[in-house]
Amino acid sequence: MWGTAEQVRRLDEAGRQAEADRVASARRTADRNTALRKVGERLEGVFAGRDIGVTSLTRMVGYEPAQVRPDPLIITVDDPEAAEWLLNRLSAASRSTEEPTQLQWSEHWERLHELLDALRWAGWSTDEDEPWGEFVPDIGPILATRMRRTCMAIDVEYQPQQGALLLQSFDGFGDEESSELFSMLDDDEVIDLAGDIDQQQRAVTQRAGEWGLLDATRIALSDSAVVSLPDFMMGKYAEWIFAVAAVERDVTAEQVIADVTTSDELVTFMTAVVGMLASDVLPDCVPDAVVLGIAAWCWRNDTAVEAWHLADDVLMARVNIAVTAAIRPHIDPIDGIDWDGIRVVLTDSTWTLPDGRVIADLFGDGWAQVQETVGSRLDAWREIDAQILGGGATMRFLTIGGSTEYTRHWWGQGRWRAICTEIVRDAIKAGIDLPSPYDERGQEALLADLEDPSQLSDDVFTWLIDMPGAAEDGPRGLRMHDATRPRTRVITPIPYR
Repeated sequence: MWGTAEQVRRLDEAGRQAEADRVASARRTADRNTALRKVGERLEGVFAGRDIGVTSLTRMVGYEPAQVRPDPLIITVDDPEAAEWLLNRLSAASRSTEEPTQLQWSEHWERLHELLDALRWAGWSTDEDEPWGEFVPDIGPILATRMRRTCMAIDVEYQPQQGALLLQSFDGFGDEESSELFSMLDDDEVIDLAGDIDQQQRAVTQRAGEWGLLDATRIALSDSAVVSLPDFMMGKYAEWIFAVAAVERDVTAEQVIADVTTSDELVTFMTAVVGMLASDVLPDCVPDAVVLGIAAWCWRNDTAVEAWHLADDVLMARVNIAVTAAIRPHIDPIDGIDWDGIRVVLTDSTWTLPDGRVIADLFGDGWAQVQETVGSRLDAWREIDAQILGGGATMRFLTIGGSTEYTRHWWGQGRWRAICTEIVRDAIKAGIDLPSPYDERGQEALLADLEDPSQLSDDVFTWLIDMPGAAEDGPRGLRMHDATRPRTRVITPIPYR
C-alpha cells in the first residue's frame, strides 16, 4: 500500500468505519423490513374477505436479493367496491369533522355485535332501548350500549377509529328499575382491538373471561345492606327461575313451587347445591356453566363414577374433559338441553378419549353401573325439564350447579385461560421449569395448548395439577392455586321508595 504510515492508518480506519456503517444500515433496513412484514400480516387480517391484496417488492419479483434492501409493502386493489371501502377507511382519520355515512355506521354496529358474541353466549343481553352513537372529532365514532344479565349490568363503548372496546362500570340513575341493577365491574376496562375480527373476538373473550364475565356471578352483600343474602337470593330465584318456569308452562309460580316440592331430585338439589354449595351464585343462564353442572351432577357425583374412581387424578381429569366436551354440543340457550343426545354419548360403550382409549374399558367391571346410574340421573333431569321447570329455568338451575367450589378447577369455565396463565406465570417467576416440550417452546405455546388440554401428555397434566418440585409455600398447581377462586361482586341492594 502506497503512502505514509499515518495515511495507511487513516485509510484503514475509514474502511472499518465504512464497513460498520454498512452493517448498521443493513441491520436498520432488515429491522424495517421485519416491522413492515408484521404490519402486512395485520393488514391481511383487516382486508380479509375483501378483494384487497397485501404483498411486498420481494414477494412480487419472486426472489430474495443477495444484499439486504428495502422491501416496501404494496397494496393491490382491482375491485372498485373494495377500492371505495379502502378509500373510506384511509380517509376516516382525516375527516375529523365529518360523521360516518349511514353505511359506515351500520358496519360499525355490525362489528360491535360480533365483538360481543362471547358475552351474549354467556347470558348477557343487549338492551334494545339503550344503544346510541355519536361522532366526536378527536375520537371518531362512538357506539355505546348496555348489557344485562339477571340483576347485573355492564356499559359498553366501542371506538372503532381508536381500535378500542371499553367495558365500563354501570352507574344507575336512581329510578326504580336501576335500583335493581348492579355494576359487574368496579372500574372501566379497555380491550385493545388489533388484527382481523377473529383476533379481536379472541381478545374480547380472553379479557372478559379474566374478569369473570363469562361465568355465573357470585355476590356478597355489603355491611350496609338492609336484607340478608338468603332473602335477596330467594327473590332472584323467584324472579328468574320460578317465574320463568311459570311463563313457559303457562301456570302460576305457586304451582311451579308446589311441583318442585314433589321432586326428591329437585328438593335435594335445592338444599345441597343451591342452598349450600352455591348459595351466593345468581341464577344466570350460562351455557358453559350448564355443561359443567350436568358433568358434575349427572356424571361425577351421585353416580358409580366416584365409586369406580380411575387409577389416578390425571386419568380422571382426562375423562372429565371428555365428558365436558361431549355435553357441549347438546346445550343451546334458545333450544335448551338435548337430554337424549347427552344420554347417548355419556353411556356409549364405544366412546373414546382422544388418544383412542375406550372409556368403558377404563372403568372395567364398573362400566355397567356407571351406565345405569348416569343414565338414571340424566333421565331424572330430563323429567324435571319437561314436567316441572321447562328449558329456561332448568338451565338456570344447572348454571348454579356448574358454579360450585367443586367445579372451580375444571376445564370449560370462562376463566380457564386466566387461571392457567396465573399458574404458569407464578411457576416461571419462582424458577420452576415448564414441562417438556414447553421448556423449549415457551409459555405462550403452553397456554395455547391448554385451551384444549385433552391432547397434553400425562407429565404436563401432572405439572399443571400439582406442580411437582415446588416448595411447600408454592407456587401452586391447579388443585390449590388461589386463581381458581371465582371473583365475587359486593353489592348493596337499595330499597326503592
